[in-house]
Amino acid sequence: LDGAFELGGSVLRTDRTAASLDDSGQSACESQQADDGDTRKVLRFSHDRLARMTDEDLDQLNLADATWIMFDPDNLPDNAGHFPDSKLDDTDVMRVICRAPNVEVLEMYQAAVTNDVLETVGRLEKLVLLNLDHTEISNQGLAHLKSLPRLRMLYLSGCPINSRGLRHLSNIQTLEVLVVSGCFIDNDGVEHLVALKKLKYLDLVDTKISDAALYTLQSLPDLERLQISGNREV
Repeated sequence: LDGAFELGGSVLRTDRTAASLDDSGQSACESQQADDGDTRKVLRFSHDRLARMTDEDLDQLNLADATWIMFDPDNLPDNAGHFPDSKLDDTDVMRVICRAPNVEVLEMYQAAVTNDVLETVGRLEKLVLLNLDHTEISNQGLAHLKSLPRLRMLYLSGCPINSRGLRHLSNIQTLEVLVVSGCFIDNDGVEHLVALKKLKYLDLVDTKISDAALYTLQSLPDLERLQISGNREV
């Protein structure tokens, strides 16, 4: 999420303009400044912070007004660059998102969340951006996303999904950005993506595609950027 992207008609910058953390370290709230002067509240949570928060504490945050929620990865890499298992799990995430029906940006990078969470995510009708990079989401979970009417950006890098899972995404006609790098995607999976006529950015780095997939993707009318490095047969 480096740089800028559009959300609700505003271009949001990913540099933080303000931040505050309460004395107990329970939660963080940041402000995000848009080019049109609009300021959006960004709520950040980690497992440790949520462990110290009661349900009453969460209710006081007025999560129904939140449009941007981030779950901070609490599994920093060791000296060898390996990430230990995250402590952020389904229970942590569900405590928050069940109170946030109007969220538009939801980031769960490296959280230990499973398909069970996506059943609730699939009811977030205003969701525009969903980051599930390096989570435990599989093919079955992706079926819950096809009911999201506004989803434009989906990040699934490093998830245990394969080509069969992409058929669930073919129904999300609003998708403009899709990242599936490091997933088990081959030419058959790419066939499911040709239905995404609004797709502008596609990341297939370190997948299993060949030259044939490139010919298939030529049918996408709005595709502007394609990332394919790390594929031996391309």
